[in-house]
Amino acid sequence: MCVVPINDTQCIHFHVFWHADRKMNEEPLRSNMLKHVGLDDEALRNFNLTYDTVDAANLPSRRNH
Repeated sequence: MCVVPINDTQCIHFHVFWHADRKMNEEPLRSNMLKHVGLDDEALRNFNLTYDTVDAANLPSRRNH
């Protein structure tokens, strides 16, 4: 992991995964990597960041404050 400052209050996070023998975008390694960085389906759904939750009227969003 690498954290790079872009100004006094923000930074960019780079997560680099590598394995000598296994392809990274295949299961189960792919799911494990996404869960490790908080981008698994459950986490995305909790923050309304999936295609089916992003515009749900009953969930918090910028539109309904």
